[in-house]
Amino acid sequence: MQKNKITLLAALLGSLSFSQHGQAVELGGIEFTGSGFMTLAVGHVLGGTKDSGATSGYKGPHFISDWAQGGVYEDDGLQFSPDSKIGLQGTAAFNSSLSVTGQIVSRGARDGKVNLEWLYGTFKINDNWTVQLGRKRLPIFSLSETQDVGLAYPWVHLPPDTYGWQVVNYNGANLMYSGQVGDWSVGANLFYGRETNKDTGYWKMYYGKDSKTNARWTDIIGVEGTASNDWFEARIGYFENNVENGIPDTSSYLPKYKQKIHTLGLAADRNNIIGRAEFYYGDVSAGGYKDYALSLALGYRIGKFTPMLTYSKYFLDYLPSSGLGNADEERHDTRAISVRYDLSTSSAIKVQFDSYRDLSGTTFRTTTSNVAAGNVRLLTVSYDMVF
Repeated sequence: MQKNKITLLAALLGSLSFSQHGQAVELGGIEFTGSGFMTLAVGHVLGGTKDSGATSGYKGPHFISDWAQGGVYEDDGLQFSPDSKIGLQGTAAFNSSLSVTGQIVSRGARDGKVNLEWLYGTFKINDNWTVQLGRKRLPIFSLSETQDVGLAYPWVHLPPDTYGWQVVNYNGANLMYSGQVGDWSVGANLFYGRETNKDTGYWKMYYGKDSKTNARWTDIIGVEGTASNDWFEARIGYFENNVENGIPDTSSYLPKYKQKIHTLGLAADRNNIIGRAEFYYGDVSAGGYKDYALSLALGYRIGKFTPMLTYSKYFLDYLPSSGLGNADEERHDTRAISVRYDLSTSSAIKVQFDSYRDLSGTTFRTTTSNVAAGNVRLLTVSYDMVF
């Protein structure tokens, strides 16, 4: 079965050898399209709390740019790995209704290891309804599907206080609707699946760089709805699932519990003014806590330049049933200034300054394996392109 998946994916991505970006090539009655994307980023820690995460294996102070993949900038000179990546995507269309899509990504944060991100089939029932089956990106936030494509957003990295998850993909099925209501495009997506993430980068932020911890999400079921016109887009989402957190450096798991996630995303682009907002609320009462996250961004397009100010925050509240209190709670925020310069329609250069503040309780801040503990300032530069 695994061999068949690899063979199919190789055929899909092989279309890149025969076509330019977005152009189709027909082989044996099957229409292939292929594309790719790349981010080359370099960052330097400017200062912060040096003794934070003293036993984490990372040189402090350090900045977490990608929780899911374990992307961390350390106090170790210029670093290229945390945000750099390259990906290839291909689609094979058998007819106007049936197709298969695959995507692979190699990330510096994962030491160049190639990961299978997408491999799913699409069946278009009619102009409004579509069914998909396979491996996809979990639709948590507005930019979840394109979070690996740096050219799709104005930052070097997405606001980490919001886009920080232990699981970002799922294997399952979804039913999508798309249509028009006056000047508005509307959509809905119902999805179900599961995912096991082995050696997740997320838990390295708590247990240390060399730790290996698994995460398993089962019975993921959710729905999202979207509405957009020529300058505004809104997205609302909900999903719930069973969570099983792995015990570090073992194949065992802690008892499972249910989480319920609510999200809201808003985006506007009018008269060169750009605004984005994301809101998250997690009801994890079964696990003894509730958590919240938000990100707010405002920018202005000046020719090929887009300067932007961004604020993001995450905070967790333990419930009395957990036996933990304020001193144990994780809370942090990030202020960012970024400038994007579009070299062309397919490439851009970005510069970003981040200032991260640890607002957590005293116990969390002094736990020596916590990479999220401590304050830090970071400067990053990236070159993003699609091909």
